[in-house]
Amino acid sequence: MSLVDYGVYLVTDSGLLPPGRSLLQQVESALEGGVTLVQLREKSGDTGEIVQLAIKVKELTDKFNVPLIIDDRVDIALAVDAAGVHVGQTDMDVTTVRRLVGPDKIVGVSCHTVEQSLKAIAESADYLGCGPIYPTKTKSVERPPLGINGLKEIVTAVSKSPRPVPIVAIGGIKVTNVDEVLTAAPTVGVAVVTGIISDPDAKRAATGFLVKVQNNGGGRWCKGSFEREKQYCKYLFEEQETPLVHQIVNKVVPNFAANVTLALKASPIMSECPGDFKALSSVPLSALFLNLGNATEQGYETMLAAGKAYNEANRPIVFDPIGAGASPIRKDISMRLLNNLRLDVIKGNESEILTLAGYDTLSRGVDSAGVASDAVKVEAAQSLAQKLGCVVVISGKMDIVANGTDVYYNPFGSPLLGQVTGSGCCLGTTITRFLTSDKLSTFHAAAAAVWYYTRSSELVENVKGPGTFVPAFIDSLADGSALK
Repeated sequence: MSLVDYGVYLVTDSGLLPPGRSLLQQVESALEGGVTLVQLREKSGDTGEIVQLAIKVKELTDKFNVPLIIDDRVDIALAVDAAGVHVGQTDMDVTTVRRLVGPDKIVGVSCHTVEQSLKAIAESADYLGCGPIYPTKTKSVERPPLGINGLKEIVTAVSKSPRPVPIVAIGGIKVTNVDEVLTAAPTVGVAVVTGIISDPDAKRAATGFLVKVQNNGGGRWCKGSFEREKQYCKYLFEEQETPLVHQIVNKVVPNFAANVTLALKASPIMSECPGDFKALSSVPLSALFLNLGNATEQGYETMLAAGKAYNEANRPIVFDPIGAGASPIRKDISMRLLNNLRLDVIKGNESEILTLAGYDTLSRGVDSAGVASDAVKVEAAQSLAQKLGCVVVISGKMDIVANGTDVYYNPFGSPLLGQVTGSGCCLGTTITRFLTSDKLSTFHAAAAAVWYYTRSSELVENVKGPGTFVPAFIDSLADGSALK
């Protein structure tokens, strides 16, 4: 999956430049200010002139590692090898665009209704530009503004579709109304024309929008249909034999974790008896999940004994260093397990993984303080993965899976997961279950597990609250809703 940040989406218009400033100067200043994606929308000039301008703009976007999207013109997008193309409702149809640009280019579509949005998704659009939200003079628009309520209807419908895609709000977006838009109808980002391209200080203007978007949780999205992840899940669920998931977990989690394991078509066992470990590790499709719920010396000895049995049997081990950043004893036990066992996956939140990787962290008990940038989290995950020769998973708003060279980003997950005790532990359970098969690499198994678990949670989040969410979530895991 490639990570695309739709947070602050600059749309150009040479007719709106401030006095004494060229389009290239404004684009470069905006990039310096933090715009995350640029669309070249120039309606005047012949094809040759626009191609030359696109080449120059792309040199700037490449310098800042920001994708360039070309408006309407598939031929120009292909000529300059832009990241993608954006089309409107009266332009070339999405199916034809996709056939021409191929599966790896970004294809965006302007949508004004729920019906248009769902049709664009079905035809393989990667994102939707929805609006106008407010009255705007930057584009001749006959229809009335969509408004916040109209945007909210589209966001809701798209979130429930078989393939949710990012939505970018456009039309009359100003730094003074970004909070209103993203709070009322949480989209991934906002598209801005006048608010940046007409500002004499485009850098400052761009930064203002970026801060607003980030404060409201907008931005990143993974491009792709997730068909690969679905196929991985189908491989696992077609196994003829029932795998065994051995779990040594937090005392408040066993019932939830056991039910999740059963939903994933595997057998759970919660044994902490050393006499069981050799026999359990000898089961052909077995894997061990160690969860640092009770940080005691006896607990360490139990986990160490279980881990050694699974190491000797060459069976997978997943470790969740719960609260490793919260107290010296938890960090000490975690580090000893890392030093004495061969672990396949280490799964934790930001604080836990950064602690194990040697970074200074802040932690609230066993919860992450959530203060590190994505770049720092990836750096820490990759460093730890390289050092230990394992896969590292950092759970959070944007989950990260790293193996020392590759990185997988996962944007899914219901907010209700954070309101249920043990949901993070059960992600570890799910990863462990996915590692029971030899059909997948550890990296791909972990990535598929994260995707399936979080996506399944989103499909049932429209419930009364956390109490009704848990059974619905287990049902979603069991019936394979995410694969349909």
